[in-house]
Amino acid sequence: ISTVILASFVLSIIGILSSLFSKVIMDEVIPYALKNSLYMFLIVFGIVSFLQTLLSAFRQHVLLFLSRKIDIPVLMGYYDHIIHLPYSFFGSRRVGDVLTRFQDAMTIKNVFTSVSIS
Repeated sequence: ISTVILASFVLSIIGILSSLFSKVIMDEVIPYALKNSLYMFLIVFGIVSFLQTLLSAFRQHVLLFLSRKIDIPVLMGYYDHIIHLPYSFFGSRRVGDVLTRFQDAMTIKNVFTSVSIS
């Protein structure tokens, strides 16, 4: 989790720096036609953008791994609970009630994992 938090922090810093980059280009480089500086800024910005893409992909990979690590015990616990319910439970429910409850539980889990981890 600390890796995801660090990656999110670095991505936020990069986002702020890209705004600063745009400001410097518009205010300092373009008005004075500093072509050499413009090329240097564009190369640096290209490298930073590439690193941002790699870091974002890494963060998504870690989030997916953590999500799967959380999903398996939750799903297995839910299935175990469903299997041990008496037959009368299913007879008193409408078709799709159990599946709807399961989907609602997964939606809530997705909200908590995406908000708390990222």
